[in-house]
Amino acid sequence: MLRGSRGRPSHARVAEGLRLLDDPRRRDLFVGRLCTVDLANDPVETYEALLDFAPPRVDFLLPHGTW
Repeated sequence: MLRGSRGRPSHARVAEGLRLLDDPRRRDLFVGRLCTVDLANDPVETYEALLDFAPPRVDFLLPHGTW
């Protein structure tokens, strides 16, 4: 589950932002997604959820030193 800076779920807000980027008027702004790996989540399920938004590119960061 995505969590915001205060520990509350943020998935709905993030998904809405990604839907806005997918609008044809803004699609040129959506060049990809940079994600920090959360080791508590299933990697395949997470990757498939990211693909639901059809990003042009997905890059991953390990969580060490990203806080």
